[in-house]
Amino acid sequence: GTYNIKAIDRNNNEESITFTIDRTAPKRSAANILVQGDANELGTYYATYGDTIYAYVSFNDELAVAPTIEFVVDGKVFKATTTREETPNKDGKYIYYAYYEVTEDTDMPDGEVTMKVTNIKDKAGNTYADITEPTNGHVVYKDTTKPAKAWLYVLNVSDEDNRQVIGNGQTLRVELNVDEKLDDSSLPVLTLKNGQTATFRYREEENADRYIYVADIK
Repeated sequence: GTYNIKAIDRNNNEESITFTIDRTAPKRSAANILVQGDANELGTYYATYGDTIYAYVSFNDELAVAPTIEFVVDGKVFKATTTREETPNKDGKYIYYAYYEVTEDTDMPDGEVTMKVTNIKDKAGNTYADITEPTNGHVVYKDTTKPAKAWLYVLNVSDEDNRQVIGNGQTLRVELNVDEKLDDSSLPVLTLKNGQTATFRYREEENADRYIYVADIK
């Protein structure tokens, strides 16, 4: 707690000093990693060239210095390109941020990106253990490799016996097959020359070598 010592001499001259005893380690309120610009509710994130991966930690106490926040892929550690701190925010929390921009010349390999937070110490010297994972289960992957293969099929699904022509009232299906699962938050869109559009959807199907997405237009 905080204490105040007051001294008064015989002539009522007064002197006082205030000091704090703090033996309590900082209390973490949150830790997270995600891709800048993506919604916090996604849970799983993918970063490619031009994206920025960022992590943050927040504490109820102000730290002596900003903690060291790094990113780890396949055991290799990558330092943040920029950092920022907010002390405190509107909720009274002290938040520390770190950003890593995925550029063409980065040596960060593709794979799962985890956070590593060290050097966590409050102003009284109390320390907090290193943080190596988010508190909410978020997962970030760096993926700059394009799908190696893609197949397209165009079908008249209203008439299984007639796959080459289509008439009014019938349904055109374009089937996209890829060898890598696509980002559910940003699926491709089919656009016909007459302006009709349809977003592809994932078709749950057992296929060992491909993922199938379909778009239907009547």
